[in-house]
Amino acid sequence: MPNGTILTEKERDKIDVLKEEGFSLREIARRIERSRDAVTNYIRLGAQYATKKRPGRRPRLTDRDKQHIKRLAVESKLSSAKIKAEMNITVTSRRIRQVPSSDANLSYRKSVPVPRLLPRHKKARLNFAEKFQFGDKE
Repeated sequence: MPNGTILTEKERDKIDVLKEEGFSLREIARRIERSRDAVTNYIRLGAQYATKKRPGRRPRLTDRDKQHIKRLAVESKLSSAKIKAEMNITVTSRRIRQVPSSDANLSYRKSVPVPRLLPRHKKARLNFAEKFQFGDKE
């Protein structure tokens, strides 16, 4: 499996010209500042150079899935577990949290738990607001 970057069009053209002028592979590699193996592979493969796809595992989440996750996270404010259940996908909740984090405009933040307002709390807040509504400071 190749580790380096593929040769650019400009580098390929230089190799072709230098090869026609009769330079050795080692000298061509030295002049374009690339490895001798890269030059050899290009000359050996010719037109088929850089046409083969590199191997790798296919991602479980498509770009469309990622957009859907971001939309659900922002608009619905669902947790990662709920997003996973709603979309019915086979990735971990951790991976779902990583998707919005990979976007520069979004970041994952866990909701801060707060106590629920009881009816007596709501009544006390309403009384307080009514008391100071018109500037009365009794």
